[in-house]
Amino acid sequence: MISVTVNTDRDLYELRLEGHALYCPGNDIVCAAVSALTFALVGWVSNNPEHVKKLDKLTGYGELLPGGGKAHIKAVGDQSLRSAFMTAVIGLCQVAVSYPDNVRVHINGVLVTDKEGER
Repeated sequence: MISVTVNTDRDLYELRLEGHALYCPGNDIVCAAVSALTFALVGWVSNNPEHVKKLDKLTGYGELLPGGGKAHIKAVGDQSLRSAFMTAVIGLCQVAVSYPDNVRVHINGVLVTDKEGER
C-alpha cells in the first residue's frame, strides 16, 4: 500500500509518500502513476526556484526497494507552487480512488480516500 500524506498551512506545502502499491510487482501501473505524478512535482519545484521561498526537503519516489519507496517534498512558496502542488495531489487522489486497495491519501490528518473510494 502506498501511503500519501499531505499537509498544508498557509504557504507551506508538504507531501510524503511511502510504500509500494503491490498491484502487479515488476509491472506495477499504480506505482508508475504515483511515481510519474511525484516526479512531475519534483521536476516543477526543481525548475521553478523563483516560486519557492524555502525548500526543506526534496526527494523523488524511490525504486522498488525492500521496505518501500519513499518521497518527501516540503516547501514554502507562492500561488504557482500551490497550483503545481495541488495538481499533483488531485492526481494522487484520482489514483487512490481508482485503486483503493493500493493507495490511501490523508490531507491535513483526514483520510480522503479509502476502500469505498472518494469521501
